[in-house]
Amino acid sequence: MTTTEAKQLSLSQQAARWQVLLLDDPDDDALRTEFENWCAADPRHVEAWADIADLHDQLGQLPHPTRYIARRDHVVAFAPRRSWRGWAIAASVALSLAFGPNLRRQFLADYTTARAELRQITLEDGSIVHLGADSAIALAFTPSTRAVKLLEGEAFFEVSHKPQRPFEVHSGNITTRVLGTAFMVRHAGDSTAVQVQSGQVAVEDDTRIALEAGDWLRISSEAGLEQGHGAPEQATAFRQHRMVAQNRPLGDALNELQRHFPGKIVVMSPGLKQERVTGVYNTTTPLEAARALVQPFGGTVRMASPWVMIISR
Repeated sequence: MTTTEAKQLSLSQQAARWQVLLLDDPDDDALRTEFENWCAADPRHVEAWADIADLHDQLGQLPHPTRYIARRDHVVAFAPRRSWRGWAIAASVALSLAFGPNLRRQFLADYTTARAELRQITLEDGSIVHLGADSAIALAFTPSTRAVKLLEGEAFFEVSHKPQRPFEVHSGNITTRVLGTAFMVRHAGDSTAVQVQSGQVAVEDDTRIALEAGDWLRISSEAGLEQGHGAPEQATAFRQHRMVAQNRPLGDALNELQRHFPGKIVVMSPGLKQERVTGVYNTTTPLEAARALVQPFGGTVRMASPWVMIISR
């Protein structure tokens, strides 16, 4: 993208254009250098691109348009790859501004928290929910059932023992069922984690898995089912502003850290997200926590602005 072209476009349009170019030529070193120079020229550039990158993560990889081969016996329509992707990203930006995930979450949720906020909620049955940062739940209680949907984020549940009214937590495609116990559920994207502090729970996806105190499991489309055992008190770590990772994908840990950072965390090296981390991290200092997470793998962290954290290696 030339300087003249950049001047004629808004920051959002420039960022969307860069997203298209980088998707088309991910291995072009000269293009990547030009992009990095554009980012370094103005912190607003990084913020605009972070918004576009976030949209791309939420919407998933944009599909290729259907292509047809022209033949002599008929005329066909053809959508050039770059123009189609540019249109799709621009449309995604407009839709996100009007119907962003936060707006949708606010509409669906009964209780929410802001970035870095923790909240304790007492439900009508006497159960207590400790809602983690940037999280949301919706309730569906009837005389015979108690259901909570974790829309996003993390929550620790102290469930009032009522055998006649089973307690369920729905997170994505995962359902956790209990009668009376204390446990944590964390949900982001297609990843769900459950850890039990006391009692027993049954976690159901395609199969039914029983967990006892200290047991944990994590389910995601990328890693599948993972299980382990740790100290039961780890289930309440977020209430003390701590993040505990046990052989956890680095990208998953950064997603959790994002809920405690007021701006946007941008990972420039996708392969870094696949590394595995184990440790305890202080979420009240997201910058230091991010550095502790990525430094063992050669990662670096820099602040492009007070609201944009760039991670690369």
